[in-house]
Amino acid sequence: PFVHGTSLKACGLSFSSASDEAVIDSIVNLSDYPMVDLILGKEKETGWPKPVADSINGTEFKVFPAEMQALIQRYCEGGGSLFLSGSYIGTDLFSNSERDSAGIKFARGTLRFAWATGHAARTGVVVSVDSSFYRTDQTIQFNVELSPDVYIVEAPDALIPAEGGKQVMRYAENLFGAGVAYKEEYGVVALGFPFETILDTRARDDLMRAIIRFLGLLTE
Repeated sequence: PFVHGTSLKACGLSFSSASDEAVIDSIVNLSDYPMVDLILGKEKETGWPKPVADSINGTEFKVFPAEMQALIQRYCEGGGSLFLSGSYIGTDLFSNSERDSAGIKFARGTLRFAWATGHAARTGVVVSVDSSFYRTDQTIQFNVELSPDVYIVEAPDALIPAEGGKQVMRYAENLFGAGVAYKEEYGVVALGFPFETILDTRARDDLMRAIIRFLGLLTE
């Protein structure tokens, strides 16, 4: 939250932070905010270790549990602006397609993206393919190496547009989709890599400014 908040502050905006549990438990109401920044990092649905799994059913750490899907959908239907980033935001919704068709419907119909593949890039270099969103002559580098300062991103997602979304960023090495954006009755920007792992401070600030401008919260 501090890294995201620093970039928001550089854009002249204030922020507050909360856990997803606080949102699900109705301690925080998304509709109170003109923009929601979902920081999803490397969260991914994960099974319990085998000694525990034999006695406990289910998994933990699902990125978009049903309760959160409903709250986000309601927020968007109310005209909200949503920015989300993370390594597994597509993987978590699409990889279990046989048992989570509702998650796929949510991704396509509300978040406006579909999932192409995981492990989409190795070099961590991202380029803009839409000059109206972000300048096309500048690359962005996110962390793909062990570092004492920021965690490593081993498996970013490749995202493609769905139901009115558009491709705004790609991974430079293979042109797989790195970012999708949508702006009509509400706004969404979704990145298949965690925003906080962008290495250069100015690049983070510039991208945050582009996101906020696209969502209609900045006019300059």
